[in-house]
Amino acid sequence: MNRIAVNILDLPDEILLYIFNKLANTDVLYSFYGIFNKRLQRIVQGEKFSAKLDFSSIIDQMKIFRRFSDLILPQIHLRIECLTIESEYLERFLVVTDYPNLSQLKLCNFHRDNYFRYFTGR
Repeated sequence: MNRIAVNILDLPDEILLYIFNKLANTDVLYSFYGIFNKRLQRIVQGEKFSAKLDFSSIIDQMKIFRRFSDLILPQIHLRIECLTIESEYLERFLVVTDYPNLSQLKLCNFHRDNYFRYFTGR
């Protein structure tokens, strides 16, 4: 039996996009952002993978959050339009960078009384 080794970089862009579209945007960014390959960076840094980010299911993993807050969010903050996070991490995300194009903020497990100060100035 012959074995053929295929490197992910051997795949055409269309196949890479098909694969990446099957994954969560946060998984794609976490796994491939910062890899020193111009082709992968061009695909990963596109609007498709940075406009809508959902951290609601992975934020409890601090290693992932630190990579996003230190490296990824400051680089893609201009393209973020929708952000979904656990409400307990709201302040951590807000202090990382500005999000000038953010039009939707979705908070999971939101407790109104704890967060009035962010939206009312109190």
